[in-house]
Amino acid sequence: MDGRLEAWREALKPVVDRTAIDGGVRLTFAPGTPLAQVADLAAAEHDCCMFFRFAVTVDHRGAAIEVTAPPEALALVHALVGAPS
Repeated sequence: MDGRLEAWREALKPVVDRTAIDGGVRLTFAPGTPLAQVADLAAAEHDCCMFFRFAVTVDHRGAAIEVTAPPEALALVHALVGAPS
């Protein structure tokens, strides 16, 4: 788990914005950020903790990952990917 947390910290360095969304956080990446590592981490995290939901989005707002969970696990979302700014 410690290794995966460090991998998350590294993968999230290019995040330029954290926005609150219903049940979690939307993390927007700097333009041109490769998302393969983030997608791999999301899949591994979901295997561990199936209450997390991850959605990689690419739209007019930019490339992002949305991380959500049930209300009782919102603190875990913030611990994993950071709180909204």
